[in-house]
Amino acid sequence: MNKILSTLSILIYTAYSQCTNTHDVSTMISFSIHGASVNDLIGATAFNNVVKGAAAAFLQSSNQKVGVLNFGGINGDSSSLSDQLRALSTGTAADVTTAIDGMSVVYADHTANVAQRAMTDANAALSGESGRQKYHVIFSATIPLANGKGTSTTPTDIDNICIPARAAKAAGIQTYVVLVGTAGENAFPSFWSCAVEDPATDIIVHDPTSTDYTAITALLCKTNGIDLQITEVNPVAGTYAAFVEILNRGASASVRACLGSAANGDCST
Repeated sequence: MNKILSTLSILIYTAYSQCTNTHDVSTMISFSIHGASVNDLIGATAFNNVVKGAAAAFLQSSNQKVGVLNFGGINGDSSSLSDQLRALSTGTAADVTTAIDGMSVVYADHTANVAQRAMTDANAALSGESGRQKYHVIFSATIPLANGKGTSTTPTDIDNICIPARAAKAAGIQTYVVLVGTAGENAFPSFWSCAVEDPATDIIVHDPTSTDYTAITALLCKTNGIDLQITEVNPVAGTYAAFVEILNRGASASVRACLGSAANGDCST
């Protein structure tokens, strides 16, 4: 059955449209190996197929670097919190699949879900990627759970992801969280809110039976790679000249900002 599912998943995400953007992008993909949620609730094969399918949709076929981490936590074993399956380097979705399919995991041993370690490791890999758009995509099926709390970790044992999140934002790393499952049952976006810039848009709940990755690719494969954000506006000239400050984290773009009543869009007024 697993062989059939693996073959089916390959067909699914091979057929899905790949991102055609061509600007320089570095992406770290981190996914949970928490036993109770990933293996027992969702099913490891179904969960991993979401990670592989999404990667096939949002990763570019050119000018793309990609690295892969898993995260979990075996009680009392700090070395089990995160494992680098693929170092950040030039690659494609096929390399992500190879990395995930090649890992050996005893899911039942992983009672923690230490996303903090994966975020710290991803920060280290991405911080030096100068001149490239930097993404960290986290896949999980439960909330962040701390390690060292015994073999029956509870929702009160929260893993603090806010510290590495601040470092990621300072380094210009855009973090997105994909929660695989059902909102209110195993997927609780509020527990991940400090990891991202905008919790309303940057945390996605994805049905594990769905192969529609439109919501994910809208964030990670923007039209023509254009990713602009207005960061500051001074509309009235005075002590300082009027200006619009725009941050471009994506592909090169010619941008014209208009102040006033440029109803015709040509910035002539």
